[in-house]
Amino acid sequence: MKAAGMCPHGNFPSSCPLCAEERNKEKTEEEPKPLQFQERDPFDDFLEHIDQQGSRREPTEREREKMDKSLSALGQLFEGTGIRWQLDGALNISLMRGEYIGIHKDLDVSIEADEMTLLEKKLGERGYGLFLSYLKDPEQPRGKKVMERVSAAMFLDAAEKDHGRHPMIAAVDAKGLIREVGDLNFIDTHVVRRVDGDPIGWHGVRLPQDWYEPVSTPFQGTELLLSKPAKVAYFKLHGTRSYDKTDLKLLAESGKMTATDVEQVATVMTAEQEARLKRAEGIFDGIFARFEPTMDKDQIKQVFANDSVVGARLKEMSAQLDELSELIVTSGKRTFGELQTDIVRIFQLDATIAKEQQQLDELRSWVKSATLATE
Repeated sequence: MKAAGMCPHGNFPSSCPLCAEERNKEKTEEEPKPLQFQERDPFDDFLEHIDQQGSRREPTEREREKMDKSLSALGQLFEGTGIRWQLDGALNISLMRGEYIGIHKDLDVSIEADEMTLLEKKLGERGYGLFLSYLKDPEQPRGKKVMERVSAAMFLDAAEKDHGRHPMIAAVDAKGLIREVGDLNFIDTHVVRRVDGDPIGWHGVRLPQDWYEPVSTPFQGTELLLSKPAKVAYFKLHGTRSYDKTDLKLLAESGKMTATDVEQVATVMTAEQEARLKRAEGIFDGIFARFEPTMDKDQIKQVFANDSVVGARLKEMSAQLDELSELIVTSGKRTFGELQTDIVRIFQLDATIAKEQQQLDELRSWVKSATLATE
């Protein structure tokens, strides 16, 4: 007969190894570890055909409802977390205008770099995890994607290195599997890096601090934190999609952007142009230092090919490097300062600057017209 207080195995429950094993097994079954890797198919039809001749496609009523629910769920997700966040992208333009400017394929938010641990903790408590999204096969840009569950530290590291592993917040179920259904499943995440308190933009330029002081906007019973119009415009000016220009025009016509905002963006763009030239100077002077006086054109081009930065883009820059290598041999010039005018011309840096100036002039014109229309 089993003594009173004994477990089914005839031992004291607190010291029974068999009972402990059963308890651990039950705990493991109840709290499964999240999977570290999952695959996702390419975007479905909801994310296809967004562009219609340079403009966003008009959303259906069902798509409007889906975007409404996603935005509402976004506000609720961050409510009370203490996390500094703000909405990025063209959804800001829709919310500034009070109507959707077209179909929006995803949600983008900015999160401060020093809040990654807090982000992981608070969102983990609400059924979300931190992931890195990247192509399973880099040679198949429309193929399957890998979603890798990562820690806050890995999330931040990937954002800072930007090596094709895109930080993303994703909803997960009790088993750690990504939820594909629901009002808010995926959030593209941009990490705000700062130097001496200043947020950093493209090419390491410092952005105005007030761009990262979001505008609180009520939305269907919750609060959304919008980006400043100048910040939205700055990032839109770097867009390469056909409808980015239309988005920028609609932003100007919203009446939310001022002439002062435009000039603030122009100042940042000028600093960015200077930073690009400075970076080019460092890269080219580093390569030029490896040249030998007796090298011919092919040997000089091989030095370019062996460089970690230039070599990675050798295919797309082959013709330009041929021209520059020939010029170096015939001219005897060996510094960026001596060759700057030629490098700017050969690599069409002047065309890039001219295009940016044209975009800024268009933005000035649109904002001016919108201002006059309201007077």
